[in-house]
Amino acid sequence: MQGDSGVIPDEKVYLSRLLWEAAVLEHQFMCQYLYAAFSLKRTPDATCNAAQFEHVRRWASTLYMIARQEMEHLSIVNSILTAVGLEPCLVRFGFPSQSAWFTGATRSRGQRANDPVPCDLPFVLSRFDYRTVCRFACMESPLLVDVPPRDAPWVLANCFKDASGRCPCAPEVEIEEVPRFALTARGKLGAPPGTVEPGTVQELYEAIGKELQRLTAAYGEAWVFSGHLSGQSELPSEFDIYLFPICDLSSALAGVRLVKEQGEGIEASAGFTPHFLHFADMARDYQLILATDPAFTPSVPMPLNPQVGSYSDPAARMATMLFDQGYYLLLQMLTGYYAHYDKKTFGEYPHLSAALEQTAFAPVMTMFVRSLAQVMATLPTGDGVTFAGPTFFLAVSQLRTLENANLALYTDINHYIGGIASLANGVNELRSHVAPDAAAKLEFIYQTMSRTAGNLGYIYKSGIYPKFDPNVDNSCKDTEKCT
Repeated sequence: MQGDSGVIPDEKVYLSRLLWEAAVLEHQFMCQYLYAAFSLKRTPDATCNAAQFEHVRRWASTLYMIARQEMEHLSIVNSILTAVGLEPCLVRFGFPSQSAWFTGATRSRGQRANDPVPCDLPFVLSRFDYRTVCRFACMESPLLVDVPPRDAPWVLANCFKDASGRCPCAPEVEIEEVPRFALTARGKLGAPPGTVEPGTVQELYEAIGKELQRLTAAYGEAWVFSGHLSGQSELPSEFDIYLFPICDLSSALAGVRLVKEQGEGIEASAGFTPHFLHFADMARDYQLILATDPAFTPSVPMPLNPQVGSYSDPAARMATMLFDQGYYLLLQMLTGYYAHYDKKTFGEYPHLSAALEQTAFAPVMTMFVRSLAQVMATLPTGDGVTFAGPTFFLAVSQLRTLENANLALYTDINHYIGGIASLANGVNELRSHVAPDAAAKLEFIYQTMSRTAGNLGYIYKSGIYPKFDPNVDNSCKDTEKCT
């Protein structure tokens, strides 16, 4: 890794900034998509009949799949970071914010004077509605010249300003553009503005690929990929996520190519549906339903950009704080996993990497973060109108901790076990403040987290139980007696 001093070789500074940009963007995509998914209704009601709910159910499945793939992209970026000897990046800007990569000015580069003006696409936490899904499609859209002909009219109508200067896809809120590389005062993201010229996400990943190739040609593959060559996620493919070890130029470029295929559809193989087309198809379906039923509402009224302390209801406030606590712990676990994974010692005590891998990627992500957020969507905020949504809040002090992967806490199993146990206790306490149906769901989360804390300690001490292999006879471990 880059060492305790945090010093990055001058030759790798530009690559590091490209990768940090990508990590921050993928992280923010993921949070926005999850917030919208959490808001989708889980049963039919007066404004979403049974037939319409089938659309909502499919949208939810697709949206969660896309969010998982954004997690995959974040994993790929961090895999490249650790492979080239740099620290992982799990930090991001808050919500709402305006990324330089998604301003109209950035996306209009190269256009003629009389061409339509692209919309500013702010990063906000918003419930799933027509404007939100249009904004998601526009965020994932390639440049207009690369949009498939059948989708170009839709993109022009929704992702560009109309004659009055209005943007159909953007929420009508005032948002300041965030200064890139200025997340905290520590300096990791404190590079001078303009170091990386913003463009499309496609162009960002193309720049990453070209810089990896340039460095390899100039200094050799061994120098470029000098980090933890096995220090990345190597989970088997499931749930439409494809994670593989990145240890050289070929595997790194494969990761870059996968991100471009899944997002904007550039270089995608025949029959592959990228995120852009998924969202555009959702928007078109939504529009058709609204044409016959203007009252159709696929989501519960979760607030736009909720902030810490904004809910007056005690249960909603408690649940929000608990979610943010779990979200921060998850990011710590991922930071520890990427920074300190070593395949050579994966099967040896202490099994820290195995414990983090088996905890962060499944129980915490799916059985705490997602499950608690779905319960929150049933809790009134106290204003008589909205239901609770997560804030995904990260304090400046927490961002600084996430930036420094060399802190002792990242290799302290008791820190993680204590964090999981604290989540279980918090969920158990929350149960007494909610209605019986929500309490039953919280009971499941409580039992899961209680067992997760125990499993975390067990795996740390004993490792992962070997997978069953019918071709191996494990009935006798005494080789002398078995011969």
